[in-house]
Amino acid sequence: MIFVGFRDSIGRIDVGGVVKYINQHKEKYSEVYFLHRKPLHPAVEKLINDAGFKHILTNNLKGEIAKLKEKGEVEVYDLDDFGDRALSRDIE
Repeated sequence: MIFVGFRDSIGRIDVGGVVKYINQHKEKYSEVYFLHRKPLHPAVEKLINDAGFKHILTNNLKGEIAKLKEKGEVEVYDLDDFGDRALSRDIE
């Protein structure tokens, strides 16, 4: 299974949330991809690389997801609604 997280701009909070999630579901995912429209900050790129994940800079999210689906089963997550970022927006 391939984990795909997308957002216009990937930040540390996004990478940290995915790392936590993947660590809890280690056996489920063979690859992790971040799809983004804006270039990564070098520190965020280092976090992604150090975790063994991959990232793709693209303006065509649907096209990239379709390409990844050719490799195998894919789970796609909007990182605005995922992990610590979603919790930080919770007003309750």
